[in-house]
Amino acid sequence: MKPREKQLLILLFIILTGILPGLNAISQNVEINGEPIEISINEYKAGNIQWQFSNDRSNWKNIEGAQSEVLYHKINGNSSFRAKVTDANCSFYSDVTHIESFDFNYRDKNGNPIVSKNSEFVILIPDIQIYTAHPTYQKNLDHIINWILNLNKSGFKIKAVIQVGDVTQNNTIEQWETAHKIFSKLDNIIDYFFCTGNHDYDVGKNIIRHASNLSKYFTYKNNKSFITSYEKNNFENVYFQFKIHDNPFQLFSLEFATRNKVVAWADSIAKANPNSFKMLLTHAYLEKHNVRYNFQKFGLSQVNAIYGWKKDNPQFFNEELNDGEMLWKKLIYPNNHFKFVFCGHQYVATGNLLGIDHNNKEVLQMIYADHRIPEGVSEWIQILEFYDDKKTVGIKTYSTLLNTWKTDSLNQYEFKYNN
Repeated sequence: MKPREKQLLILLFIILTGILPGLNAISQNVEINGEPIEISINEYKAGNIQWQFSNDRSNWKNIEGAQSEVLYHKINGNSSFRAKVTDANCSFYSDVTHIESFDFNYRDKNGNPIVSKNSEFVILIPDIQIYTAHPTYQKNLDHIINWILNLNKSGFKIKAVIQVGDVTQNNTIEQWETAHKIFSKLDNIIDYFFCTGNHDYDVGKNIIRHASNLSKYFTYKNNKSFITSYEKNNFENVYFQFKIHDNPFQLFSLEFATRNKVVAWADSIAKANPNSFKMLLTHAYLEKHNVRYNFQKFGLSQVNAIYGWKKDNPQFFNEELNDGEMLWKKLIYPNNHFKFVFCGHQYVATGNLLGIDHNNKEVLQMIYADHRIPEGVSEWIQILEFYDDKKTVGIKTYSTLLNTWKTDSLNQYEFKYNN
């Protein structure tokens, strides 16, 4: 038998109709359109085999030429399969297995995989305020999450989903309920992390620090990576731990315009765990020209700098807050193994900045945000592919709606996080 790129082995028990009605196990599997599968009959001994398929589990059709013990078949849509076995006395039918298919154009023009099942993955989702605020586009956010679940079921190991803030457009109950309903599909399956963006507080004047409704809807109780939060029952500042290829990672999700005392809290945890790889998730960190927000140097000349809100929101700014440059100096630069920073916030921005920490090691600081229509609701995500060499990550940009990739240097590149 020739080796195949992909084989799914499903053991189907042969059932003698009417005699063994209790053995009626049904299996369900998710496969990528166009991929070959392999289905075998368990405990087959004798008889003439005819494999059949059905789109509704009621009307069955023979698969031409499929008359051997093993079925090799290319998936092109949701289907159910069974084997009819006929001997001299009567006919048998195997259990039914259902294959759910989904689109993922993960091969290049030469048929080579763009991403590998030997890798482990983190999915980065940009600002989603347009999705949650407009009923027309909520189905697109739902499709992104369903696609991620199907990708995980098909054998691509998704370790985490990260969303970079601005979960809502203006912090309304309806928008938070939409986000919760959609993302809760990941509960107890794939861990997911948010941070608060400026739109996740009340839009307008006189914003107060705990105005966000995030903690009412996302408590991380179904997230096994959750370790602790800065304040009890408030989840705007959260510390997580998870593993990628068995390497421990820490992730700090910090509030928009992070307060000094929160930075000190995160710093104390980072210093207590010097040997773990570290990630920072915060909403406003890089400006669209791939430089850190730096009020001390640039004042308010940087677009959407956090101190631009200070005049209209004095209660929010009643203590010293930290922009990107301050977070770099106080938290990232002086600690060991900070490797990634994720942020959004800008109207249109995809980019990165490589920084050098106190150990002369590189830190990848990434910005990923797009609020345009239709581009901003075309289900673009970034896929961080952690290769099995346990030292390199490939960053790739993909649309779950358009089933296509962006391949320019801002959207597809590699970074060595372990050297």
